[in-house]
Amino acid sequence: MFTQFVFLLIYILFAACICRFLKEKYCSRAFALGMFLAALLLRIVISFSAQGYQTDMNCFRYWSMHVASTAPWRFYDSIWCDYPPGYLYFLAPVGFLKNIFPAMPDRIFNVLIKLPACICDILGGFVIYKLAKKHLSESASLKTAALYIFCPAVILNSAVWGQADSVFALFLLLSLLALSEEKYYKSAALLGLSMAVKFQTVMFAPVFLFVFLECVKKDRSRFKTFLICIGIFLAVPCVSALPFAGFNAPAFLTELGLSAVGEYPYASLNAFGFFSILGANLSSADEPFLFLTYAQWGIIFTVIIILLTGRLYLKGEGKGKIIYTAAVFITLIYVFSSGMHERYLFPAVLLFTAAYCCSYDRKTLYIAGALALSQYINVGYLYNMAQGGVFHIPPDDILLKAGSLFTLGTAVFAVYNFRRLYMGCEKTFELKEENEKHITRKDVLFIAVIAALYSVVAFINLGDKAAPETAYSGDGTHEALITFDKEEYIGSVIYYKGLGDGSVEILSSTDGVDFQNEGEYETDDCFRWQRIPCAFKAKYVWLRTLNKGIDIYEAGFTDIETGEIITSFESDSPWFDEQNLVPDAISFKNGTYFDEIYHVRTAYENLKGIYPYEISHPPLGKLLIAAGIKMFGMNPLGWRFMGTLFGIFMLPLMYVLAKRIFKNSNAALIATLLLAFDFMHFTQTRIATIDSFGVFFIMLMYYFMYIYYDSSVRELPYKKALGTLALCGLSFALGAATKWICVYSGPGLAVLFAAAVYRREKEDRGTWFKTCLWCILFFTVVPALVYFVSYMPYYSADGTRSKLAILWENQKYMLSYHGSLTATHPFQSKWFTWPFDIKPIWYYGAEDRVLDGVVSSIVGFGNPVIWWFGAAAVLAAVVLGMRNKKLFFICTAFLSQYLPWALITRAAFIYHYFASVPFVILTATFALRYIYEKNRWGRIAVFEFLVICGMVFYMFYPVLSGMPVSRLYVKTILTWLETWKLSY
Repeated sequence: MFTQFVFLLIYILFAACICRFLKEKYCSRAFALGMFLAALLLRIVISFSAQGYQTDMNCFRYWSMHVASTAPWRFYDSIWCDYPPGYLYFLAPVGFLKNIFPAMPDRIFNVLIKLPACICDILGGFVIYKLAKKHLSESASLKTAALYIFCPAVILNSAVWGQADSVFALFLLLSLLALSEEKYYKSAALLGLSMAVKFQTVMFAPVFLFVFLECVKKDRSRFKTFLICIGIFLAVPCVSALPFAGFNAPAFLTELGLSAVGEYPYASLNAFGFFSILGANLSSADEPFLFLTYAQWGIIFTVIIILLTGRLYLKGEGKGKIIYTAAVFITLIYVFSSGMHERYLFPAVLLFTAAYCCSYDRKTLYIAGALALSQYINVGYLYNMAQGGVFHIPPDDILLKAGSLFTLGTAVFAVYNFRRLYMGCEKTFELKEENEKHITRKDVLFIAVIAALYSVVAFINLGDKAAPETAYSGDGTHEALITFDKEEYIGSVIYYKGLGDGSVEILSSTDGVDFQNEGEYETDDCFRWQRIPCAFKAKYVWLRTLNKGIDIYEAGFTDIETGEIITSFESDSPWFDEQNLVPDAISFKNGTYFDEIYHVRTAYENLKGIYPYEISHPPLGKLLIAAGIKMFGMNPLGWRFMGTLFGIFMLPLMYVLAKRIFKNSNAALIATLLLAFDFMHFTQTRIATIDSFGVFFIMLMYYFMYIYYDSSVRELPYKKALGTLALCGLSFALGAATKWICVYSGPGLAVLFAAAVYRREKEDRGTWFKTCLWCILFFTVVPALVYFVSYMPYYSADGTRSKLAILWENQKYMLSYHGSLTATHPFQSKWFTWPFDIKPIWYYGAEDRVLDGVVSSIVGFGNPVIWWFGAAAVLAAVVLGMRNKKLFFICTAFLSQYLPWALITRAAFIYHYFASVPFVILTATFALRYIYEKNRWGRIAVFEFLVICGMVFYMFYPVLSGMPVSRLYVKTILTWLETWKLSY
């Protein structure tokens, strides 16, 4: 990989030099000839030193010798070969030479095997040169050709790997050029030659179909020409196969092609594509995924791509349209279809370069460069692995997923660029310009009403205001004697435990002398009531802990027949001094649930000066939970208060953020209502975990960044701009000290900052460097200090190590924990399913004393109406609207929070999407406002959409809040998808 990296750097330096210093006066035929010969010589040298990809090279070597020594009609019967006969004509001369000179060194033999592909590289560069000369200057033509023939991805494919992709790609390009010149028969013959070399050519058939559809639409008499071209296209490979199959060539080629297609039945085979992002590299194409198989999804995507590119082609106009269509088509097929190999993207590099020659559009050349980089990394990475005996990239490989995301993004940009270049779609999704930046009285009224109403809903049944507070405070074990007023038939022992782990023992007696052991029981999660089922009669009970340090705060007994709490007994133990708090039924309202058992415990330990048990996240979130406990006590209301409060704060924050972006009160109202109606926001902020704080700080940092991003120098002078950036940096610091998901915002903020600085520099020259220096302070130094200070409870609790040692060891632990969290969970889900609400996470289900037919559940997922509409809006925004300043900001923020999960291999859950939800809602708001502005019916549609969102929230409220409800209602009315498990 190091050699590969160095070669890439050399090429970048070479490209920079040739683009800058190659002037028209230096260009001559001699220079051009020398350049092409130098490129060929470089390939020969590399071919000599590189052994090639052994699997392919062994095949080519053996085929060349066998075809040179065997009658053609016996070739396919006596050897395995999945290539059509066309390429054998290139290998046969090499085989003859090897048979004549059997002592030929292997390295020379390798060079000869690779030579046809290397020569076709040069010829491809020459075609680019000649094509460019029709539209560009001599120097620009030579520069373009040089960029291609010295491109590392092109050299890697032919001179290093030893593949033949450049051979069929050359014929393909020549065919497309002939098609552009309306030389249909010549185009069909060249396409047939390409097909004779590699079956891969057939993937381009729809592009040729588009062209002929356009021609026939203009002139119906050309349908006959179309049929003749089909005949020529099919005849050429059949003629090439005559020596090998005789007059049975059509059937022979069909059978050979179908067998070649079936050799690799994978969703993806080491390709930087969509299925690799999903972790499906090397997965069987028949493996199910979202109700269908990968193969079926591949077919669906292929049909969509054909329809999309067909529409683009038929709507577009301009030079090079045919070549660009072919380039974008194969790129989309490579990214989204199943069964793709790592090298199937290669023709796109040649085709986009040729399309640049026709249009002289630099963005097209950038696309060619981006795809060349993708190919170079993809093929080079696999090649280096193969040299070590590993022939496939692991499905969870970080580079595979990162490269796949990069290639996917390039493909999307290529579609956008087609619309810009050939359809004149420079701007899309523009909204009516308004300038309501400032908060008005109407805005304050909207915010106050929504926040007040939401607060009532959020705090209802949030949790009990009291919980047991006294426990045995000694360091050893503890035991308690309970004397009942009369002999009782005990059905269960119920207890509320704090810190400490171990077992409790229960002994019973009817006379106070002879005690019978009723069993030892392991204590469970902290700060929640636990029930130990029993069945014994007793007047006296001994309850004792068997391990030191178990904090039992309160205990009680229930009658086996009635299930009621037994209150008629005496005991001097602190375990029985708050009997009014012993609940009839255990529920989320009187104890912790889900990850509260960790986060609440840590908050309590911080208050007590104990080194925390759970250290898998930075401390600030737990300190905020501790603040609620400090105010309201160590009870469910206390530990859930701050998270719920921050959930309420998100609503006015969303309002001012949306108002700032859209400069319209109605749009801000829409965004705020969507957030208030979202299930994830409601559920996730009512549970005592740290996500609500992290998401709040993410929204806050992007709010301040948008002020800077959107303001001119006149509106926001230099010093005020620094203040805004300082607040953004402080928000980033608080977020990073809460949860690492906030760090994901860093790249997004950096992109937006760079865009804003570039624009502001045009207005106020010379400030960008000083601004960047200040931002080093705001976004690195300040976060580091805040992060360090947030660990103060850790430093105080651990007096044996230095502060830096404590901090450093915790970072190592967190990185190791999150990097190696491979344990499976029944409610874990893949990141790409989150926008579609496929698999909710079931936080809580009541099991204790629940009436038959009644359930009490708390489930984490999104409002399906909002999320499904939002997913479509985000997709449309990313594909079509990124030139819009507002959408660019929103999409950058969304992708910054969402895409990192594609690279993370640990177990993940739908609540990890929470940080992306505000930006999904903002994108949905953009779409709704776009609809709203259309006409009166658009306004009615938006109003009805909001009403539906509110009604759906009302419908699902029971499974979001834990409210008891009929099981039949949950199963029949609320379970919209089979993958939704909302209750027992």
